[in-house]
Amino acid sequence: MRRAVLCLSLGLSGCLPIAVAAMYGVSERAKEPAVCASRDECDAAWQKAIEWVAQRCAFKIRTQTESLVETEGPQPAPSNDVACRLERIPGAEAGTAQLELTATCGNWYGCTPDALYLKAAFNDEMRAAIAAARAPVAPNAPPA
Repeated sequence: MRRAVLCLSLGLSGCLPIAVAAMYGVSERAKEPAVCASRDECDAAWQKAIEWVAQRCAFKIRTQTESLVETEGPQPAPSNDVACRLERIPGAEAGTAQLELTATCGNWYGCTPDALYLKAAFNDEMRAAIAAARAPVAPNAPPA
């Protein structure tokens, strides 16, 4: 009986990340890229994206240009540390762009943090930063 419970528990534990990802729409959020609509907006978002990569990816930045940022790595297994590649892909209209993050590790069991979750978090934060840049700035209220 204990073996059956143990086997069932281990089998279901493999489904847990899939269920959690589905519940929070992680796959959809990871697929929905951050898109900026003007040169100024894209420049500001690009700087935030570079800071994001420097803070959240496991390896230091190796390459940094106006349209590409790459970290060192990944290391071979058993390392599950995440290496990142960030691209600024020009849009059809002048000044527009899409920010695209690719996260990888050398461990076929998976990365820590999970690459899908990392990409979803990146897209969420970049879309929020772009939206904040688009929001009108409220004038200063007169002193009371």
